[in-house]
Amino acid sequence: ATQFVSGIASRYQAPSLLRLLDSYNKTAESDALNVAVFGRFKAGKSSFLNHLIGSSVLPAGVIPVTSVVTDVRFDEREHATIEYLDGRCENVSIHDIGDFVSERANPDNQKGVATVRVGLPSLIGYRGLHFIDTPGLESVLLHNTRASENWLPNVGLALVAVGVDPPLSEHDVALIENLYRQTPEVVLLLTKVDLVSGEELAEVRTFIEQQLRKRLIQAPRIIPYSIRPGFEHLRGEFRESVLEPRLGHFAEEKERLLNRKMRTMLAECESYLRLALGAASRVSGERRLLKE
Repeated sequence: ATQFVSGIASRYQAPSLLRLLDSYNKTAESDALNVAVFGRFKAGKSSFLNHLIGSSVLPAGVIPVTSVVTDVRFDEREHATIEYLDGRCENVSIHDIGDFVSERANPDNQKGVATVRVGLPSLIGYRGLHFIDTPGLESVLLHNTRASENWLPNVGLALVAVGVDPPLSEHDVALIENLYRQTPEVVLLLTKVDLVSGEELAEVRTFIEQQLRKRLIQAPRIIPYSIRPGFEHLRGEFRESVLEPRLGHFAEEKERLLNRKMRTMLAECESYLRLALGAASRVSGERRLLKE
């Protein structure tokens, strides 16, 4: 099947199809699952990951901060590697990654960073999971949106961070729909729930559930989260319901993921072939008219 997809991509010069094929091959060869956090800027993505992994390694702030995709994973030694767009690599202290990741220190990604990879011994309990922090969407910084959208085909388990205020946008729904083309597992992470009362939280969840059921064939689970003291139980519930099933059934999760990516690639192939067929039919018809 991959040879068929490769042939279609080469014949019709389809870069989007080539990206999907590259993502499929990387997933098939990998022994890890990418747990990627997407969402609007200031939805709390970096803060959530810092809280989850128990280390403030990712920069966070009051303005759009993350400008480069950051990959945090288990490693026997603590390290950070900067991978540049031109293929170069540079090892730096994990305390210095903000100089490459943040919009303040690396505006418009002028340093040409492709990815920042961080290894932490403390993540031994999450061996096999790579936590991916992506730049925020829907900000005035268009290069951040492009960086996240370009990385999207590599997703394994998708977490879409949505704050309780405002609870949902048109872009959030479109993002979830697009993510389901890449992975069978999408979770809506409802962040900053400490800002509302229990009754208000129930209203927000009901509103989101209604909107998602109305717009999507497949609606994601909604999981509340807060990094504030007093909400530590939410971190435990998230680990138990979202992460541990991935760790315990990695082979099954990988097979489901590959199947979804393959179906998406074949659907793309069908689209290209239908376009080609339509174009060929029009050309044939025009030739007949000219001959007549």
